[in-house]
Amino acid sequence: MNEQLPQALQDMRQFALRAMDEVRGETRAVKENNAYLVQQLKDQEATLDTFRQIAYRHGVPIPGHRNGGLVR
Repeated sequence: MNEQLPQALQDMRQFALRAMDEVRGETRAVKENNAYLVQQLKDQEATLDTFRQIAYRHGVPIPGHRNGGLVR
């Protein structure tokens, strides 16, 4: 019995360490995915702003403005 207890503790420790490693890996994957999505959103916002500026230069009315002035 005395020999089984240390082995059981060692097995539990190994299980806990493997579980922590898996969680770290999942966390890293989520952080990487988040960074990718944040960058993708920034790129899309920059593209939208570029198209918006092109449209305004070609005479598309600016929302909330009328004849050069702010609509209140």
